[in-house]
Amino acid sequence: MAPLMTLDESLERLDALLPEREPEFWASLNRPVVEKDLDALRRLLDPYELHEELVALLRWHDGQRDSKHNEGAWPLIECGPLLSALGACEFFELDNHWAESIDAGWWSASWVPITAIRHSVAVVETAGPLDGLVINASFGEPKPTPCAQSLAALMRAICILVEEGFPLRAGLGEGLTAKQWIAREDAIRPFRAVYGDWLMRRAPILEEGSRHVGDSPAADP
Repeated sequence: MAPLMTLDESLERLDALLPEREPEFWASLNRPVVEKDLDALRRLLDPYELHEELVALLRWHDGQRDSKHNEGAWPLIECGPLLSALGACEFFELDNHWAESIDAGWWSASWVPITAIRHSVAVVETAGPLDGLVINASFGEPKPTPCAQSLAALMRAICILVEEGFPLRAGLGEGLTAKQWIAREDAIRPFRAVYGDWLMRRAPILEEGSRHVGDSPAADP
């Protein structure tokens, strides 16, 4: 069996795929992050540290420009466009729900938002033992839900979907036909099944979940 692609390899693959297959989406991606913006995000996250995969993602492209084209972007997370480092800082500083949600136990101070639009937000966990986990932490949802074991796993799956011809977002005013939707769900089910039943709540339960890290999440009752 061939080894799985690393995050860097997946991002390089997307560099090759997106200009031809998703030119408008590709054009919406920003340039790589500058170090002062990374440092600003690090200061806000302290005492937690930025996960190395998140740093690699920001050094690939520092988020993307928001547009209606990107509302349902990035399969498996579908929480809007990628946030830049400064966009993540603004989320921490300006989002009215954030401090209240930590107090209420619906948000963890160790989470860094990576995509967001309106109430939808996906995050990366930076605290052990589940550091690197990608979580749908959208406000108004019953509970935070893991999307992928890591950014590497997420981008590996997205590469496969792009290679299979599935769009990273629907065009303005467009949507998938019923047949396309079924085909898309069939394609992503192997990835989603690994995480979909392994529901995560709040920091204490994330810590408790560490006992299952070595197991297949789909095997949990």
